[in-house]
Amino acid sequence: MKLLYNVLRQYVDFSLTPYELRDFLEDAGIEVEEFRDLSEGLRGKVFAGLVEEIIREDGELKVLRVNVGPVGNFQVVTTSPVQVGDRVVYAAVGTVLPDGTEIRKREIRGYASEGMLLSEEELGLADRSGEIIRHLPPELPPGSDPLSYLRLNDFLYDLYITPNRPDLLGVIGIAYEVAFLHGGEVHLPDIFDGRDGDFRFPIEILDEEGCPRYTGRVIKNVKVGRSPDWLRYTLNLVGFRDINNIVDITNYVLWETGHPLHAFDLDKLNGRIVVRRAAKGERILTLDGVERQLDEDILVIADAEVPVAVAGVIGGELSSVGDETENILLESAYFHPPLIARASRKLKVKTESSRRFERGADVEMAPFASHRATHLLRWLAGGQSGPLMDVYPRRIERRIVQVDPERIVKFLGSDGINSETVRETLNRMGAKEVEPWKFEIPSRRRDIETWQDISEEVAKLAGYSSIPDDFTALIRDVGDRGRTIYEDAVDFLTGRGYYEARTYSFISPDKAEKFYPEPIRLANPLSEELSTLRPYVISSLLMALSENLRKSLIGARLVEWGSAFRDGERVEMGMVLGGRRRPQYGQPERYDYFDLKGDVEALLEYMGLDYRFEPAEYPFFRIGARILSGGREIGFIGEIKRSIARLYDIKQTVYAASLSLEGRPESALRDIPRFPPVFRDVSFIAKSDVPYSEIEKIVSEIAGNIPYLDEVVLIDRYEGEPIGEGFVSYTFRLKFVSHEKSLTDEEVAEAFEKFVEALKSRGLKLRS
Repeated sequence: MKLLYNVLRQYVDFSLTPYELRDFLEDAGIEVEEFRDLSEGLRGKVFAGLVEEIIREDGELKVLRVNVGPVGNFQVVTTSPVQVGDRVVYAAVGTVLPDGTEIRKREIRGYASEGMLLSEEELGLADRSGEIIRHLPPELPPGSDPLSYLRLNDFLYDLYITPNRPDLLGVIGIAYEVAFLHGGEVHLPDIFDGRDGDFRFPIEILDEEGCPRYTGRVIKNVKVGRSPDWLRYTLNLVGFRDINNIVDITNYVLWETGHPLHAFDLDKLNGRIVVRRAAKGERILTLDGVERQLDEDILVIADAEVPVAVAGVIGGELSSVGDETENILLESAYFHPPLIARASRKLKVKTESSRRFERGADVEMAPFASHRATHLLRWLAGGQSGPLMDVYPRRIERRIVQVDPERIVKFLGSDGINSETVRETLNRMGAKEVEPWKFEIPSRRRDIETWQDISEEVAKLAGYSSIPDDFTALIRDVGDRGRTIYEDAVDFLTGRGYYEARTYSFISPDKAEKFYPEPIRLANPLSEELSTLRPYVISSLLMALSENLRKSLIGARLVEWGSAFRDGERVEMGMVLGGRRRPQYGQPERYDYFDLKGDVEALLEYMGLDYRFEPAEYPFFRIGARILSGGREIGFIGEIKRSIARLYDIKQTVYAASLSLEGRPESALRDIPRFPPVFRDVSFIAKSDVPYSEIEKIVSEIAGNIPYLDEVVLIDRYEGEPIGEGFVSYTFRLKFVSHEKSLTDEEVAEAFEKFVEALKSRGLKLRS
């Protein structure tokens, strides 16, 4: 869910700065996966300009003189169609575009270009744009700041919304959450709940369980066209592609309210709307251009003859709104979540609509979303509205929860929380007390079912820091009698997010030969696909990863220990990971090599083993390293070759490691520091031909002699300007912590300086 700071301020009163709002959302349990100042790199560099003269034309190339008011007059070279008098977006030298491109003064076919005229695409406001933005309004004189007009004077938050909070998949839902936790009044947007005429269209619900509520509204004489700039720019910034004003309005209201809508071309519908299950073998051409076969498990919106949409998932192409559309039927409904989730999986199509319906939309938001869209349609498309046709045969009552305030207070254990705190929480949530301590929960809060759920809301409002923490944390000693070292290793890795897999020891010969030149074949195999013994555990573990990636929207981390067969049988442990990680603040979107390397390092440290990595070549790795411990090779790690990944039907980058472990691990029992850590980052430059393993060895040796230095983690590696050719920059994050006290700034600064000086003494150059 993407959120714009300035838009949120239109819906709720709050005094938080953009940066304070980011921290506030995190504290409220809403992960901010990305936070970006949209004006960064543009502020003070981008201006409204006026094309005053075309100095020269050379084919498609034009040399222009652009008036930028008090900023000056500049010569700009462009190949875009432009005329004298056009108002354009001028970017001065030094501007950094959203994609990271820096605009420099350059020469094109012998003509100097002092800046650049920007398109919507270059500003991140459209997927593609063949034209310069040249119709800035006349109230933006040359030299003025166009960022507010372009919706770029704002801050963007990309939020990870947990499945139990579908109410937060709309701006209004987030506004309610901010009001609940921070105070302030929620301002709902303008709506139209009347009628311009008595335009109707028959609606019939045959599957009341699948569709408890369906609202429809006829809107006539709309003018389909391009949406105004503010709407197009807002949609593109929050992840939607602008199509036309009708579709754009439904997408905007979906983003605004969290409730999906759909617009049908009314003149393409036959007779009536029927909400029913599909007949076996029925087909529909959907909006993505794919013809899909349906079955009885799939709920459809049909007219009197054929399906015109897959309910809650995707519309049909034959009833879609196009340039010729004059009359529409606006749908705003509520569908049974499991039914939508099943249809989405079965048809292998995921949309913003299905994402919301399968989590559970707000049944009471259906008419409001229709009223809101109608207001915008009458404003931006010039239509006349009929009445809201609300078919609601299977009424869903609001949930009633019996609250025991004393139980909640005792459960939370805070002196600052009492029964009045509980009542205030419920009141601010919008709950209505129907009997003493029996509350009707707002329909938007589908996650509130029990007193424990209310306890969580009380804790959020009071602040988690007010909840006492009197528990003593212990780490279990490992190496119980009768357990193997591999079982202990797997237990450790499952604690780090791995799933233990159990795969066959048999694989196909074409896969086996990619890992080992002469794999062992079975004399009487069950099939050709299971005719060869796996040479490494990872060679069959990749098959499990492939299955997970095909059936899930996220990647996986898998571990398995068992037999491998290379010149005999041996026991080893394999680890593989790849694909998208579960969204987590501050983490990249996809797993990378350092995720796996960090897990291997943590495991070996947990086992009490010394280790180091050395670059090495393996036939199945694009880039690899051997793992050494006690003077012998105990395994390897690397990135699987793309050709081998494709053999397993894996399109993502995949990383794998193998370990052969012996003996028993040392006890991992240790005290958890009671005092907060302090972090510092340091960057230094080394020659690019120096293996990282040597750099790592130097850093490890130095770290062992620095007081309070608990951990050193590589967080960045960079080559390029201004580092210089033949050099590479490494950035490490240092964690300082004490078990006896909170560290002072002076103590951390002194330890950090010792670390830096030690680096310099080993010939490494500090990067300023």
